[in-house]
Order: sequence, then C-alpha cells, then structure tokens
Amino acid sequence: MSYKPQAQANTSGERKPSGVAPNGVAYKYPVPEGGSQAARISLIVDIGIQEREDFLDEKTGEAKPQRPVQQVVIFADLVDQIVDYGGDIGEKQYRLMLNKNFKGDIAGVNFTSVPPRDADGNLIEGKIWTFHPANLLTKLAKATGNDHILGVDEANNMDIGALLGAGFYADVEVKSNDSGKKKEDGTPIIYNNVNFKGSAKLPMVKGKQLEIDELQVTPMILNHENVTAETLIYIRGKVLEMMKKAKEYEGSNLQKLLGSTKAEEPAKATPAASQPGPTTIDDDIPF
Repeated sequence: MSYKPQAQANTSGERKPSGVAPNGVAYKYPVPEGGSQAARISLIVDIGIQEREDFLDEKTGEAKPQRPVQQVVIFADLVDQIVDYGGDIGEKQYRLMLNKNFKGDIAGVNFTSVPPRDADGNLIEGKIWTFHPANLLTKLAKATGNDHILGVDEANNMDIGALLGAGFYADVEVKSNDSGKKKEDGTPIIYNNVNFKGSAKLPMVKGKQLEIDELQVTPMILNHENVTAETLIYIRGKVLEMMKKAKEYEGSNLQKLLGSTKAEEPAKATPAASQPGPTTIDDDIPF
C-alpha cells in the first residue's frame, strides 16, 4: 500500500478512562511490560491538516506562527505481549501509541517535507525534500530498514505505506503510581503511564535479522475518507477529536459515519473488575 503526503510545493488536566468507549463497550486497560519490546507498526491514522502552536525562538524570545500541516498518529503492536482488552476486541497484542503525549494531549507527527540542509544549516541544492531528520517517521524508517523512503528517489520518497507491518524494537516506559484511593474491594487504585521512548533496529543473528512474531491483525492506514463502520473502532477517542478539527472533516466519510451514530448515547458502565486500575492514557478505546 502506497501512502504519501498531500501535494506540496516541494517534494486540560489528567484524563482517566471512563471505562466506556464511544461505542458503548466497557473495555479493560491492560498494562504492558516495560523495556525493549519486539514490535511491528500496525496502524497509522492520517488526522489531516492540523493547526500548530506558535514556535518560540529561544534566542530572541519571539513567538513565530507556524503554518498548519498534515499530521499522522502512529501505533505499533508489541508482538510478544498478548493482553485482554475485553469487549469485542478481546485478546490481542498490546497496541502502543508512538506519538508524544502529555496528560491526554497528543502531538501529531508532521507528514510533510523540509528542505535538506548541511550541518551548518545551509540549504543543499539538488537534493530531494523529505521528512525532517528529527521526525518520528525518519526514525522509524531507519529502525525498520526502510531508508529508501527518505529522499533516495521521488518514486519512494515519504511513502509511509512501506512502514506497515515493519518490525523494530520499541523502548517502552511503564510508570505506576498509587493514587492513595481504594476500590470497593479495598485494593489500591493504581495510575499507570505507558510511553514510547524510542526505536531501534532488530539485531542481526548469524548474518540474518532477528525474526519476530507477525501481527495478529492486518496493518492499515486510516483517514477521513477510507474509514468504515468496521474500522472506526480503531481510532482512539482523542485521535478522533483531532480529526474533527481538521479541514478534511467537513463533508467527509468520517463525518457521515459519526453523524449516523450521533444520537446514540450509550449508558455508562463500570470498568471490569479485573482491570488493573485507571491508566493515564488519552482515550476511551484502548486498542
């Protein structure tokens, strides 16, 4: 599957899951093991053109406006960690969001090109524009051995479809904090923070790259137009909010899908008793 950016000139407070998703299902919120974990990229959501905060120049202290850009949210499944999400998701490989996030606010990854520059910041003439060196897409391309999408040629440049299903090692950070509160059964309520800290290539073993398990699901790229009633469940609550703010939302297939279920207000439900405790993540659908 080929997937490139849209045409360019040059090529509040801690949120806790309610336990009930927009589709009315009370899911569990499992917590993965931390450390270096075998992973494959399973889902990329194109959230459309997003507004960005002003850029603060540290040297001058001046705030400079940034133009809106196309952005994506990226997920990888930890292939060795099977967890139970409950509901209609059931037992699946743990799905990890790779974007930076803080107290529920997700930082979109820019799906746009920048001009190539040398170590001194000078423009390099004649080279293809591609992702910024610090962009998460650049880091994932290198970690998964897909350097060919980083400005090698126009045909493959910035084609993130090549990342789908690609394997790498994900550095997973898990922090647990006792809330000081207790459940009805007297057990403590634990807040869990799960974050992606970085990526690395799979090691070579006897001249061959280490083999890891395959994904249990078909990897996909979703956007405002190709999402269906069946795949809508994979778009997390906060990601959905971001997509609604994009100019692509008005009149889109996503808007039609949400409009058809807008009147449905599911009754609130209590999270499953086996849930390990509230987790400070960004959404109402854990998978």
